[in-house]
Amino acid sequence: MHTRTCRPLWHEILKAVIGLWCVWCAMLASAEPTNVMLQRLQSIPNLVVALFGEVEKLAEYKGPTSYPSVHQIGRSELEREACAGRPCWRVKAAYVREKGWLYIDNSLDLQSNVLDRSILVHELVHHMQNLSQRYAGLSQCKRYMLEEREAFDVQNAYLAQFTPRHFIPFIEHLYQCEANQ
Repeated sequence: MHTRTCRPLWHEILKAVIGLWCVWCAMLASAEPTNVMLQRLQSIPNLVVALFGEVEKLAEYKGPTSYPSVHQIGRSELEREACAGRPCWRVKAAYVREKGWLYIDNSLDLQSNVLDRSILVHELVHHMQNLSQRYAGLSQCKRYMLEEREAFDVQNAYLAQFTPRHFIPFIEHLYQCEANQ
């Protein structure tokens, strides 16, 4: 069992206040209208940084040393990249370990839909697993199974912060290893 070290609440409040102050100063210094600045602040890179904070908190990882390259792509391109060109309607995103790239279906509403955003959280967990080499000493099959289980656990913990109605099951029988794997 892992023990978590908790930062004092004041630390989190201070980070939030400093973050808001920086946003306010950037808005004042910028020639951009406020609505354009706010749209830019809600961009995918900023969302990824914010969600890494959630992954760090929920999965006991330290902040990433590098960020994945996130590509929002169409369905056919996602199937080509994640499913070797075969139809795979259930796949909404994929992390490519060798490249450090994350592909995500461009039909997902990452800004407004918590369920869609949780899919991104799931894939960011895979990036952290890759960076930390948490499961590196295991066989490929066992590693894959444990990485998926952890990613689903973190995804569900993220969803539980917003609504108890959503739960993404880890379907154990899809991730079975043979005795010698």
